[in-house]
Amino acid sequence: MPPTTKNVTVNRAALGHRITYALRHPGRVPRHLVRSARDMWLRRRHPDHIAYYRAVMRSDTRADPDAAVGSRSRERWLALGAMQRICPHVSGRPGTGTRTTVAITVPRCQAVGSPYARS
Repeated sequence: MPPTTKNVTVNRAALGHRITYALRHPGRVPRHLVRSARDMWLRRRHPDHIAYYRAVMRSDTRADPDAAVGSRSRERWLALGAMQRICPHVSGRPGTGTRTTVAITVPRCQAVGSPYARS
């Protein structure tokens, strides 16, 4: 089976593409309409882009508190949190043995030879 190729030159904002997409995915249309109406209402109330973004985040969080994390399920959210508690030497910038972001509340790594190991 040949690999599928994506057409990256398609203008997804074009009306023709949107109609074709809606005909191919009719179950997604109601949710899209609700979201579009909400966005138009929020844009009118919050003309400043930062205020608009905050209003969208507030609305999304109100609808589903776990959605603010960016995961589709609470189980996945907890799994991501567990991965972040792993020792910093597990992932990070290649060749440095360090991690680009380390939460302050994470206990230091106990791995032998790790620059983060406690003395």
